[in-house]
Amino acid sequence: MPIQVIADTGCDLPQTWLNRHGIPCLPGVIRHRGYRHNIQTYYDSRDDTFSRWLHDNGYLLRGTDISTDAPGEEYLISWAHEHCDPNSECFTITLDGSITNGLANWTRSSRKWSKETGGICIVFDSKTALSGQGLIVWAAIDLIKKHPGITGPQLADLLRPIADSQTTLIIVKDLSIMINRGAQKLKLPALKKFANLAVKISKRYPIFKSHVGFFKHLEAANYESAVARVLSDTCELIEQGRLEIPVVVVSYAISDVVEIDYYREFRRLRELCSENLIDLQVSRMSNAGAINLGQGALSISYLTSKT
Repeated sequence: MPIQVIADTGCDLPQTWLNRHGIPCLPGVIRHRGYRHNIQTYYDSRDDTFSRWLHDNGYLLRGTDISTDAPGEEYLISWAHEHCDPNSECFTITLDGSITNGLANWTRSSRKWSKETGGICIVFDSKTALSGQGLIVWAAIDLIKKHPGITGPQLADLLRPIADSQTTLIIVKDLSIMINRGAQKLKLPALKKFANLAVKISKRYPIFKSHVGFFKHLEAANYESAVARVLSDTCELIEQGRLEIPVVVVSYAISDVVEIDYYREFRRLRELCSENLIDLQVSRMSNAGAINLGQGALSISYLTSKT
């Protein structure tokens, strides 16, 4: 039975890569409380036009009453019927911290869908926080290529230790957005604790290092030096040969602030990836990530067990 890998719109991998490997993206939900508390609901899209619309209307800025959520069960079942092969094992990869309810909804819906169509659905939690989901999607596709005939349970077993080695470095420009949207709404108390601490004791820009959901708080003198630091740290890991799989995912929220091509550390990262045959995936951050982290947010993810 073939395996079909599914991502959601929280995935930070470029859409061209997803299209090339036939990976459909389950849309998340974006809600905006507008005039007279009228709530507008939008289904997320990885289309650049929708992302630019969010940016141009200021939805990535502080003070905007906007939130992210998972789609309901009826929509999930309808989407599965349209995009999933009922004869395949359906392997879903979701963001642990950001759509916990969505994971539960998807589990219930996929069971119902499997019963109706005869398909087998496996739900696997990638244990990521906020961003970097593309690493596990990338690893799943790579393993399927390397092991023809692999079953869903076998794939899940191979991916679990890979997921446990994921590290994500996160920089935000506006801490209040991350605290109010990211930490509270995504139910990440460790992130909220570190973010509040950064606000209280320092004006230095924080860097949040997430490893399997646990956060470490680093600091840099300003936003530009924070970006340069995470790029340099990633270059150092590559030079030391400490990546477990040859892929690095760099994503950033649409803004006028992050222009990573201008950083010499990024040019060095690109050169090192080329020299060491590492797949460097660079794309805009998912809309959900951009909303919860704010304009100017940057994340770099890779897999390494040596933290």
